[in-house]
Amino acid sequence: MQAVPETADKNDIQANATELPVADRSPAPLDEHKSSDADAAVAAVTDEPVSYRPSGRFFVGIGVGGVVALPLSWLLAHAATLPFFIGVFFFALFGLVIGAVVHRVAAPGRPYTHRVVMTGTVALIAGGWLVSIIVEAQALPMDLARNVPDWTLSLGGLTRSEFVANVAGRIRSHLDERYPPGGTIGYMRWVMTSGVLPKGSIAGVRRTMRLPQRKGWWLMRVVLSIALFSFGISTQTLLLRLRFDPAAVRASDARNH
Repeated sequence: MQAVPETADKNDIQANATELPVADRSPAPLDEHKSSDADAAVAAVTDEPVSYRPSGRFFVGIGVGGVVALPLSWLLAHAATLPFFIGVFFFALFGLVIGAVVHRVAAPGRPYTHRVVMTGTVALIAGGWLVSIIVEAQALPMDLARNVPDWTLSLGGLTRSEFVANVAGRIRSHLDERYPPGGTIGYMRWVMTSGVLPKGSIAGVRRTMRLPQRKGWWLMRVVLSIALFSFGISTQTLLLRLRFDPAAVRASDARNH
């Protein structure tokens, strides 16, 4: 029987030692543990199929947003005519307010389908802007007539408010006759093609009246106002297409801390 030597060659021992796997016992950084746990949680949430909710609560939110939009659109009609296009930025601000109201009401029932969210968003944007342009058109005759007494030597025995109302009625009748069908459409036709009431065109008015924003400038302001109003509302309502899951929120918090 062959005896086993008690000692071995040092070179053989070192060679065998290098072939054995050595486990890295150094602890992983704390942030790495948190990041991997968060990623796993997010993956578990987002891999689940999305089941869309009934759209009733969303349209309740659109209705509440529409109620809020009514007084804000009235304010926008008057802010829109401010000089240097300052007023158009209020369209973005008030749009954010309206969209936030919709989001607040409808968020517990999300996610909603893309078609439902887009339909409600477009309807809200169109309705709010139409209210503002209607109010702007209706307020125009009174806005133009308000300064006429300052140019007039005699008010014909009328009070200032009576005289202004009389001139405003003449301006409205003039626009309705010259730019059919009158009303808001007639106002839009007038402001895009002229925006000027020449001297003598309105009885009792001996000066030419001009809108500061007319023709191309007015059209540019309208395009900007619609774009900013749409931006403000849609940044809030389009989020309702996404699912809200507490697990995803906890995972995101774990990753950020």
